[in-house]
Amino acid sequence: MRNLGAPVSTAADEYEAAVSEDGNTLILVADRGDRSHLYRFVKHGNRWHEVGLVPADPHVFQVGPLLSPNAQRLLFAQATPRESGEMFLIDLVAGTREPWPPGCSPSAP
Repeated sequence: MRNLGAPVSTAADEYEAAVSEDGNTLILVADRGDRSHLYRFVKHGNRWHEVGLVPADPHVFQVGPLLSPNAQRLLFAQATPRESGEMFLIDLVAGTREPWPPGCSPSAP
């Protein structure tokens, strides 16, 4: 285990990281002042670069990021006005056709 340094590791509270299978995309939950939000990073060479906030409701916190195998989709939990911890799925790449997460099949009798 090692500290990734800035811009991933800062003086803020960072936790719950999800790294893509190819190791070039990182989604991180970080509380950088107001509440925990999802931040996206991409790796170029040996350095991480912050892309910015993942498009989610800025008025509530997000947790539990899970990246699809090719890092085109993201599953996470977020509060809603009436519920806490609802699951959300967003496309990180516009127009993706990645079939993820896989569907559930009916149980055999």
